[in-house]
Amino acid sequence: RVDEECPILLSDYLEKIVGDIYLTLGEFCGENYVSIRRYFTDRAGDLRPKKEGAALTLEQFAIFVDSMYEIESRYWAFEEGLSVSPFVQYVGPWKLSIDIFGNFSIWKHYYNQTKNQLEPLNKGISFPLSYYRMLAREIYHLLERYPTLKHALPCYKSTHSPIESCEICNPFDRY
Repeated sequence: RVDEECPILLSDYLEKIVGDIYLTLGEFCGENYVSIRRYFTDRAGDLRPKKEGAALTLEQFAIFVDSMYEIESRYWAFEEGLSVSPFVQYVGPWKLSIDIFGNFSIWKHYYNQTKNQLEPLNKGISFPLSYYRMLAREIYHLLERYPTLKHALPCYKSTHSPIESCEICNPFDRY
């Protein structure tokens, strides 16, 4: 949960991850979102968002950041040619997953009461796990650029003081 004592003031943020995938930060209806979305260039040369993507609230983004250590361990196993064990983490209605083929996805689900199970909606984004490292790097840059966002994340508050870092908030401590 975002602490009321630490207000988040976000400007528009749009950074290319790889290919047509971008990480964005913005506000919609008074709520701040971190989005991972595909974009295209229209005929006028303007960058426009596609339908394929995920928009996470700051609380959902914090859960995603908490999950980065697990995702990171699977990334390194994949890079070393080892079999990748499946990974599933629910972030509100979003399901983060890595399949055995090394694909990473964030897909929105809903609870189907008739079938008594979660079912995917036609909303989300998937890409090869090899792209994940570039996404992790950009998330690190995002957290560095917006210290108020970084300090509001539960993993940051619970694990260390403001001058320290951890593998979750800085996935590049491995180097």
